[in-house]
Amino acid sequence: MPTDDRKSRGLRLRPAVVTDRDAVCALLAAERAGREDSPTAHAPPALADPAAHDWLYWDNPYGPPHNFVWEDDGRIVAHAGLYPGLGLVEGRVVRIGRIAHLVTARGYRGRGLYGSLARRQQEVLGRDLDLLIALPTPAAIAALEGAGVMRRDRAQRWFRPVGEDFADLRGVPRPLAATLTRVAFGPPPAPEGERVDALPDDLDDLARSTDVDGVLADRMWWRWRIVDHPVHDYDLYARRVGGRTTAMLAARPLSTMGATFLQVLHHQAVDAAAAEGILGAALADHPECIAATLLATDGSEPAEWARRAGMHRLPAILDDTSGHIALASAPGEGAVVPGRHWSVSLASHHDA
Repeated sequence: MPTDDRKSRGLRLRPAVVTDRDAVCALLAAERAGREDSPTAHAPPALADPAAHDWLYWDNPYGPPHNFVWEDDGRIVAHAGLYPGLGLVEGRVVRIGRIAHLVTARGYRGRGLYGSLARRQQEVLGRDLDLLIALPTPAAIAALEGAGVMRRDRAQRWFRPVGEDFADLRGVPRPLAATLTRVAFGPPPAPEGERVDALPDDLDDLARSTDVDGVLADRMWWRWRIVDHPVHDYDLYARRVGGRTTAMLAARPLSTMGATFLQVLHHQAVDAAAAEGILGAALADHPECIAATLLATDGSEPAEWARRAGMHRLPAILDDTSGHIALASAPGEGAVVPGRHWSVSLASHHDA
């Protein structure tokens, strides 16, 4: 509960409501701009867009969010988002909540505001949700750990060259760069799959046959997270064998640093061979991109898929996405504690 000192200053902690949207978006935008010490410094900018904010939180098909704010005499000065979804833990469907968009206005930091928001979010465990998940920046770790959300795994960015233009970026003559790239990364994976215009009907079967712990990426999830994204359009790829979808991938080209990269937002597969083939299909379809990148949990099966496809860990100095994965479950007999790595992708942990 707020202290008397906070009350005297007009500070009040309360659940967020949909009419807070514009104020929260303005806070996210202001705190992200050039402020590397902000807990939202690594968050993509799309959530400052009111349409994207509504899509993630208030129009979420899995139910209403558990967002909380601190306000000072009516002005929102801190926000913690928590949107619901479904996950798989050793084949069991569980209710998950993704903690996101942790922000405290400059001038209000150091007062424990976010820690109290995180503790309020913990109250939904065992009642509305089984497992809380966060991908915190260093600025948010202490507050989350103080609320019982503990670091468990680590997300890592992976990459590999795609087209010949990668040589120009490295400043190496093309023939030499091509040789060095083939030695370092190996040949690109053979494409097995094709670009599709619509989601396959059997995505629910694929989601439940993927042997990883993570978001339940069934047809409902793909529809919400990928197809209905209000800001970005994605390219979809499917691999089918014997009339069955064995792999699915979403990607989009992203222009940055004067070059175009292929962002693999999410891919899932029945096995490593299917994962390698669907990644090969996406790479072959985007020769204009100099490199492909994706996010995977260190030690997880998707990270091994990336390694098999010739992808390498992006050097830390260039990586603004990797970080700890933190988990929390309700204590007691009903606790949900994944025994394996919690698998992530750019789509399951970012609004990119």
